[in-house]
Amino acid sequence: MTSPDARAKRRLERSFPYPAAPIVHDDRMKGYWLIIGTKISNDDAQSEYAKLWKPIAEKYQARINPLKVPPLLKEARDARRVVIVEFPSYDLAQACYDDLDYPDVAPLVLYEEFLGFGIVA
Repeated sequence: MTSPDARAKRRLERSFPYPAAPIVHDDRMKGYWLIIGTKISNDDAQSEYAKLWKPIAEKYQARINPLKVPPLLKEARDARRVVIVEFPSYDLAQACYDDLDYPDVAPLVLYEEFLGFGIVA
């Protein structure tokens, strides 16, 4: 008779038949911020954010919405906007978020209905 743990392990292996890929950070791999939100509700806060964000973006060589085709929201519930910020590398995307100047800028985002944020490569 098979133990419950062994059965659970086999069930999990059938659900996910491929091993997890190791995380490899390649300096040539671009990094992205993916920001999901609702409509802009406070134009003054948005303007202030843009003013404070500009020198940080320049420091990390960030480009906002670099895609030729805008992202298409699917199954997004309340989301109305997607902002993609491109960085030359994944490490720069993380470093920008961790920059000591960014916490001064980030609270301005809270004026908006901020739904999600992620860093991807």
